[in-house]
Amino acid sequence: MGKNYITNSNLDIDFEEILVETNEYANKYKFRGSPTILINDNNIYALEANETPSLSCGFYNSGLPYEKTLNDFIILFGESTKWTMINY
Repeated sequence: MGKNYITNSNLDIDFEEILVETNEYANKYKFRGSPTILINDNNIYALEANETPSLSCGFYNSGLPYEKTLNDFIILFGESTKWTMINY
């Protein structure tokens, strides 16, 4: 999904992928559900940090963010950004 799009692009984006496998990691990253995509530490869907993080899947009303959605966020935030994808 997003990882390939970001890493295979010629965009100036600092990309980090974090795999959450334990409740300790879920707490550390205030995990919102998989996948969680942050741009400059802000959730792309403005979801607040979870006060009771757990290992869970995310639910997106509009479906998973695909290339067009990610491109829209690049336009919104600019190319030179830090992206973090947190997966379970």
